[in-house]
Amino acid sequence: MICESVSNLCSIGLRIGNILIFAIDFDQTLANTHGAVSKSLLKVCEEFHINIDEDRVGHLAKSGKSLASLLELINVEQVRGTESFKHHYLHSGLQHTTLMSGATELLDAVSKLGAELVLISAKTQANLNHSMRFLNLERIRAFGDLYGEGKTKKLRELKAVIYVGDQESDILSANQANVISVLISAEDLKNPIKARPNFTFPNLLEFCNQLPTILK
Repeated sequence: MICESVSNLCSIGLRIGNILIFAIDFDQTLANTHGAVSKSLLKVCEEFHINIDEDRVGHLAKSGKSLASLLELINVEQVRGTESFKHHYLHSGLQHTTLMSGATELLDAVSKLGAELVLISAKTQANLNHSMRFLNLERIRAFGDLYGEGKTKKLRELKAVIYVGDQESDILSANQANVISVLISAEDLKNPIKARPNFTFPNLLEFCNQLPTILK
């Protein structure tokens, strides 16, 4: 069924050479980085003597905001704060990074389709590279430091077919790039967002199971 679906997709001109480009977000989409970001932010706060509640840090870690925005929210100077976060992420946070449930199945499904999975993330390129090495995913092309219009431009540049993310901003970028937008978020199933994704699933496994239908 998957092969037949890919043939249908190719027939309407979405084939890029011999490869279909499937783009996906990293934080809280392909990988669970909540613990890594939380630990690193807490270390930054300790270093800069910022008194902050751990629950608030946890909320910020799940927000999907860029590092620059996070540092602004905790009142830490950008340059020194960025260097501090990168250091603590590598030495304290990285070990808390795991693949999301269904990620392995998705990687396998995309491979069987003869497609290429590409990461497009707001995560800093340095920390994205560290994370990919930690998860043994160095073979996957990964583009960091991208959000908003930056993600849209990269999706267009790659001529991606699909973009999968967990934030409303991911869906906006996908819609603006005119690619299939997929939202992965159980929470947003209960609280609809303004941007309209083409498809919404509570987790990657459900998305993976429905991939043949999506590609028809």
